[in-house]
Amino acid sequence: MDFSPTKQQQETRQRIRDYCRQELAPGVEELDALPVDLTLETMADRVRGLGKSGLLGLGFPEGQGGSGGGLFDSVTLIRELGEVCPATALVVLTSASLCAHALHAWGGAEDRRLLPLLLGGEILGAYGSQEPEADLDSWDLRTAASPAGAGFKLNGRKNMVVNAAAAGVLVVPAVLGGVPSLFRVDQGASGLDLSALQDKMGCRAAPTSDIVFHDCAAGRLAGQDGAAAVAALRAREHLYLAALAAGVLNAALITAGVFARDHKTGGKPLARHQEISFKLADMFLFLDTAQLLIQRCVWLMEQGSDEAGLLASGAKCFAAESAAKAGGWAVQVTGQEGCKRGSESERLYRDAKLLEVLGDSSERHRMSIADQVLAEV
Repeated sequence: MDFSPTKQQQETRQRIRDYCRQELAPGVEELDALPVDLTLETMADRVRGLGKSGLLGLGFPEGQGGSGGGLFDSVTLIRELGEVCPATALVVLTSASLCAHALHAWGGAEDRRLLPLLLGGEILGAYGSQEPEADLDSWDLRTAASPAGAGFKLNGRKNMVVNAAAAGVLVVPAVLGGVPSLFRVDQGASGLDLSALQDKMGCRAAPTSDIVFHDCAAGRLAGQDGAAAVAALRAREHLYLAALAAGVLNAALITAGVFARDHKTGGKPLARHQEISFKLADMFLFLDTAQLLIQRCVWLMEQGSDEAGLLASGAKCFAAESAAKAGGWAVQVTGQEGCKRGSESERLYRDAKLLEVLGDSSERHRMSIADQVLAEV
């Protein structure tokens, strides 16, 4: 097992970093401060730019509008975006890493015709996974599908669906005859009701809405392998959210570290005070552990291991909680400056806290992990 990136992967990571710092970083504060109803156009521009650069297509075949590369490259994209602009990372994660992947992996020819549009940034994709009445101790779905003519109809609810308000296509997990499966819902489908854009604590510029399906017209993905497809897509969601959280965690470490190095108190740099240096050390330990979990999860997924889902759940839980803790410490280290609205520490803390909830809560992940551990003892 060798986690060392290849030369090509290193070059891809540097290309992503350069793009993020040059094209995305300068407008992060302004984007976060915009009213939610004014963020859609700016976010659409960002996604189109990423599409034109070829970065959205990482991990997809060139013949389907992709840029080549593998899972490591697409995870690296989300991690680097998360360090610079978590809201943009969340939009890209949902559109390319989840929605486009579902169409590519389990869709038919008609579904895959949308891939060049999604990977080129011309349209956004959405993926509705969270449900308001879902059990805390299982991954059971409440949204139900039933046959309707040549297609299907959906009934149920999804919470805080990223990109829903602007999506050209939506991928939805639902239960059909007691078996989970994936469904495609097109923009403007009958029976698709969206709430107003939500003003959130973190990742404010990532558009989210609740969805209600009332006999909503849908098409089925994944054929007879629906349960496996739903589980695999859920694991990928957890992996990518872990990568996003790792990016936020690194940004919090850098923000706190630079401030502690450059500011003095008691006649010496803030970083030389033990209570501050210990926080920085712990943030580094959190980051390195999260990255190791993510790298091992990538390796397991590429090997087709049954353990990948468990590790993805653990990586998401650990990385999201670590990012929230690091964001809080960044505010603590930067003091009054970090408490000001619009400061980087304050924004990172808000963004990180949201990640503890998206992609299922830490409590639900722990219940699932414990169940799998108990099944092995």
